[in-house]
Amino acid sequence: MNHEAGPPWLPAVLDGLGVAVLERLPERGGFRSLGSLPDWFREEFGPVGARFPGEVPFLQDFVENAAEACWSSGTRSCQSSGLWTEPGGGAYEARAIARDGQELLTIERCGERLLREQGYIQRLHEDALEKRRLAKEVEKKEILLDCIVHDLSGPLATILMNLQHVSRQMERQDLREGLERAIGQAERQRALIRCIGEVFALDLPAPLLSKALRGDNDGVSLLSLARQLASAHEAGARERGVTIRVSGSDGWVAGEPGQAARILENLLVNALRYSPEGGIIEINVEESEDTVRLEVRDEGPGVPFELRGKLFRPYAKAGSNGGQAGLGLYFCHLVTTLWGGSIAYADRPGGGACFRINLPGTQPSTGEGMS
Repeated sequence: MNHEAGPPWLPAVLDGLGVAVLERLPERGGFRSLGSLPDWFREEFGPVGARFPGEVPFLQDFVENAAEACWSSGTRSCQSSGLWTEPGGGAYEARAIARDGQELLTIERCGERLLREQGYIQRLHEDALEKRRLAKEVEKKEILLDCIVHDLSGPLATILMNLQHVSRQMERQDLREGLERAIGQAERQRALIRCIGEVFALDLPAPLLSKALRGDNDGVSLLSLARQLASAHEAGARERGVTIRVSGSDGWVAGEPGQAARILENLLVNALRYSPEGGIIEINVEESEDTVRLEVRDEGPGVPFELRGKLFRPYAKAGSNGGQAGLGLYFCHLVTTLWGGSIAYADRPGGGACFRINLPGTQPSTGEGMS
């Protein structure tokens, strides 16, 4: 050993630690060992010379980049390579050290203890990631619960609207029809409350949440559903001078009927809210290959430009006077995504809003018809 490189007892200490210590020789190229090299070093890396460490790609990259930056810094510094493994199965860690004009490279073979410690750190990191993922899932379900509770007011408003209509028109022949609409909405609200209990009574992970929202059924015809909802809102729309038109093909999708009704009613209620007097709301269902497209179009003012990029987020706002979106559109986005579909907004030609939903199509059961 060169005694100028360190005290005379250093080789024995290094040998006992099983650490290979090399000094870079910039003027001659390559490295030289300080003290004896461990047996594992010679077996894994071979002799130290001008070609070292060209046969070890990871170590070569470390020496040429991070280590070179450390040695060129002109200050006392240390840079670690982190753990790496070689084809023989060994795990190693290198360190570049700049100290008092010397450029040192140490290589340590990581024993089982260090590997266990690295495993613990990795598991802690994975646990932290899992906790963050679960926190996001819990937040999503809490928002979804808010969506459901928020939208329960929709069917209730329809019930009240129909009952008020019947009360004002007691002598009309459509009294029975109004009562049937009110009863239908009451039954739907009861089904929604039951769905809340099924979905949120348990701590459901996302796949089970998706199954709960999809349901186990033969699917639903979006055209039939649109006609039912249009009929339920017909009286209120007529009082405002608004016409609801439904057209298209059956449009069978593998969704849970109650959730599909909530999606469509959210869009229909929005269209009614912003439609001008004398306006027309169009609900169209079209089938293309394996996809069903549903569009709800109105003749209102449309969505402010600054709100469009965040329209399907919960409680999105577009400034103090630019409008806002509550939870209804977020629910539509969440459920259509879980069902493998999408929802998007576009300007209606001639003015107004157009909400477009694409969902995977399905076939009704044998003998199944429109309700």
